[in-house]
Amino acid sequence: MKVWWMSIPVVCFLGSALAQAPALRPGGYYICKDANNRTITSDTLPPECASREIREHGRDGTLRRVIEPPLTAEQRQQREEQAKIKADEEAVRAAAKRRDTVLMQTYRNEEALEQARQRALGDSLAVFKVDQERMNDLKKEHTVAQNQVSEFQKKNPGKPVPFNLQSNLDSLNQRVQQQGQLLGRREQEVAKINARFDEDKKRWLEIKAGENKPR
Repeated sequence: MKVWWMSIPVVCFLGSALAQAPALRPGGYYICKDANNRTITSDTLPPECASREIREHGRDGTLRRVIEPPLTAEQRQQREEQAKIKADEEAVRAAAKRRDTVLMQTYRNEEALEQARQRALGDSLAVFKVDQERMNDLKKEHTVAQNQVSEFQKKNPGKPVPFNLQSNLDSLNQRVQQQGQLLGRREQEVAKINARFDEDKKRWLEIKAGENKPR
């Protein structure tokens, strides 16, 4: 009789503990804080925490994962923008890697790179030389025409310059200006080619230095 009486508190304690324990689903349970900061424990996803963070635990209490609350429209937009930025950055890195690969495959050494530069410059420099010679000829013609007008004005002060002399000088003024603009474009073409090869050479040397660096 005494043994039976002493076992009553033990039975009550176990019953209370079982009542308070979560009804575990096979494999684990969920825990979250509701809007009133009350802790909710359930073997299914608690509806009280539909808009809050939920933590899933295994049967032994270890944390399996954290279920984030649904994103707001603003949060979704921010994540989409961040994802786009990350994708763009990755695309830039991938493109740079491809360029580096092509660069190193194209030029086995600096000499090969400089030879390619000279080939690329060949046509542009040849055309530039022809245009420069044409400019020199136009300037000579312009000097002759200007001297003719000046000589006429010196001998005939106050008289209008004959139409043929003035027309020839005006035409040469315009042609010299146009030829100068053309030469400017040719110079820009040569500068662009040199700038491209300068950049390629700089990157080529950087990659080579990295390959030769002790590890």
